[in-house]
Amino acid sequence: MLLRLFYYKLKEGLRNKAFLGWNLIFPFLLGTVFFAALGHLYDEELNEPMNIVIEKMDNTEELHKEWLKKTMPEDQLNSDYVKSMPTAYDMMNDTLSKIEYDDGTKMFNIKNVDKKEAEKLLTDDKIDAIINPYDYENIKMEIKKNGIKQSILTSIVTAFREGIDIKEYVKTSGLQGNNKDPYIQYFYNILAMISIMTSSGVMISVVKTQANYSAIGIRVESSPVNRVVQSLCSMLAMSFLQVVILILSIIYYVYILKVNFGCGIQYIFITSMFAAFMGCSLGYMVACVGNASENVKNAILIGFVTGGGFLAGLMKGDMYIVMEKKFPLVNRINPSSIITNAFYTLNMYGANEKYTRTIVTMFTYSIIFIAIGMIFRGRRGYASI
Repeated sequence: MLLRLFYYKLKEGLRNKAFLGWNLIFPFLLGTVFFAALGHLYDEELNEPMNIVIEKMDNTEELHKEWLKKTMPEDQLNSDYVKSMPTAYDMMNDTLSKIEYDDGTKMFNIKNVDKKEAEKLLTDDKIDAIINPYDYENIKMEIKKNGIKQSILTSIVTAFREGIDIKEYVKTSGLQGNNKDPYIQYFYNILAMISIMTSSGVMISVVKTQANYSAIGIRVESSPVNRVVQSLCSMLAMSFLQVVILILSIIYYVYILKVNFGCGIQYIFITSMFAAFMGCSLGYMVACVGNASENVKNAILIGFVTGGGFLAGLMKGDMYIVMEKKFPLVNRINPSSIITNAFYTLNMYGANEKYTRTIVTMFTYSIIFIAIGMIFRGRRGYASI
């Protein structure tokens, strides 16, 4: 009986054109577009120093003192620690000048020129950016064009502004090693996106097994099979289908497009499987909780997933760093952030202890979502069917 229910739900998923379009065809097309546009941008710039100007204003010292007064407790302003704190200009200049690629090449070639000369160099494409560190929180960057170097510099400036150790950030971001292409994260984001977006398909599939939503639900509820078992079969069938879709997408990226994810493909499969399971369990929970209409539940779920995706950096790459600095709790409870962090950890650190913790976290949240859904599904009753 269970296998038959699983089989029928699998057929239902395969006949769902919207589900297959968004979860199978769309990732293939988007991955192809990303590869065509971004796939070879970094090849000619491998280990090339970035030419930059870090501008030092005439009132750098005054700006630094004003920033200290705004951020430091008044009773600590005269402490040795505060007095010895370098200006943002000195800190950035000293830090960036010491960063090297793995082969020993300096990552940054810092030019010491005035503002007028710096703007002329930028106009003539002699430098990649002008960085203006007014203070530790107010750092601006001028660029003439977008490219891999500008993307790396933007990430570093954002990290510096958020108080993150720059040397550690460069090291863990893969900017020094063999896979320092910042655009590889776009492909990880595709996998994360389709993993969490499958929650919508699962929600619709499970809702159809409930008597207060459709005629099919009335027939399902009238059968002798336990309603919780029926809904779980729907979720598991969609989860299986989503895992297959992710495997096909990864095979296409790795073996057809030749995308270098920077780690073993088996770990990408494992991460994607747990990510898909988490997305499906989220959809299952939303389907089982409350009596809102299918459209309302779908709108709430899409809004939650889209908003969570933005906060996780799926739409703006540095948002995860910002949230980690300002509101770290959001990254701990946001499903999109948890999935994104799993892929990020795999890309940056490999299959180590930290990666294992992210997998355990995804599995734990999946079980919690399923348990909540089962409780509400089992308690639901009807006056008449």
